[in-house]
Amino acid sequence: MFSNDFRFVEFELIFSTFLKLPLVSTIICINEKIAVIPARLHSTRFPKKILYPIDNKPMVAHVFDQAKKAKSLDDV
Repeated sequence: MFSNDFRFVEFELIFSTFLKLPLVSTIICINEKIAVIPARLHSTRFPKKILYPIDNKPMVAHVFDQAKKAKSLDDV
């Protein structure tokens, strides 16, 4: 098993069949603070907005880089 410092909980998320999303298995470390960047490709007013280049870099990459700089997070 894992040490007490890193207590892992394995769980399964079952998404609604209405959303037609798959079953996902994930391992979470209880003692870590992570950031999750939500990103959608199918925006209604500006499709693929997150991939739009700003200074030759996709917009989502700028968000990722800034999140990596956050000292309060363990991982992005």
